Formats: sequence, C-alpha cells, structure tokens
Amino acid sequence: MEERKGLYRSLGRIAWGYALIYLNININALDLLPDWAGWLLIGSALPGVAGAGEPSALLLRPLCWLLAAWEGLCWALEAMGRPTELWGLWLIAAAVSLYVHFQLFTNLAGAAERFACPQRRSLLVLRTVNVVFTTLMHLPLPLDSGDAWLAWPLVAVSLVIIVGTLVVMNTFQASLRDGGVEQE
Repeated sequence: MEERKGLYRSLGRIAWGYALIYLNININALDLLPDWAGWLLIGSALPGVAGAGEPSALLLRPLCWLLAAWEGLCWALEAMGRPTELWGLWLIAAAVSLYVHFQLFTNLAGAAERFACPQRRSLLVLRTVNVVFTTLMHLPLPLDSGDAWLAWPLVAVSLVIIVGTLVVMNTFQASLRDGGVEQE
C-alpha cells in the first residue's frame, strides 16, 4: 500500500515536472516556467518510482540533477542576455535528456504493469513517440525559408506529446488512487 502511495505522489511531481519542461512562458528573456525546476521535480520523484518496484529509476537521479544544473545555467545565461551555445554541450544534454525520458517512461510502464493499471501501453507508445520526435528535432535537417509550412505539423506533434504526457500521468495517478489490484 505504501508503494502505491509513494508512486501516486511521485506521478504528481513528474506531471508537474513535465509541464515545466514542456511549457515555455517568457517575459522578455526570462522563462517563468524554468526547465531546471522541472528536472528537480522529476529527480525528487524518482525514489517513489523506485519504491514501486522499479529500482533502476534511482539511477536517473544524478542525470536529473545534471540536467537541472545545465538548464539552470542556460536559464541564467538567457536571463542575462548571454549566448547559450556552450561548446556543443547542448548536444550532450540532449542525449542525456533523451535517455532519461526513455528510461523514466519505461520504469513508469513497469510500475503500471505491476499495479495492473491500464496506462502501461500508453506510456510505452508515448515514450517511443517522444524519443523519436525529439531525435528528429535535434537532427540538422536541410530546410530553407520555403519550408516554413513544416513548422505547423511539428507544433501539432509537440502539442500531442505535451497533452498526451499530462493526460497519461494524471490518468495513471487516478488509476492508482482508485486502487487497481496489485499483481504479485
């Protein structure tokens, strides 16, 4: 029962973390929903995921702290009007971020299966779509100014991923609250 409560609390933090990471509301150069805070929330939620039968989730904590530090540095530099293209480190941060997203969704899918929650498949699909889309976004695609129409499908896919992530996290949390039967 404690495992279920811990996972329930963790899902709330993870959902808020993803909301902070995905949503950008800026006033001038200051991001009011900083990504570093999202990574801190996700990192703080990982013990609850690990306690729900997914101990490998704890291995993501140092990576979340590293991503929080990176995003904090970028956030501060942007607020001061400085460039954030630091020696190609953004590419390393993107690769680490991809790994954390992939492994976290895998761990959450395992926990959903353990607690007999129906969100397992949705988490795995979301994991794959998120990683493939993020990878495509980081590739140097040869686009010119005549390809501006491509922005709309990319925005649509981004919105589907954002809304899908928040909906799946909240429905998973509701499934835990309603108390599915725990599998042995």
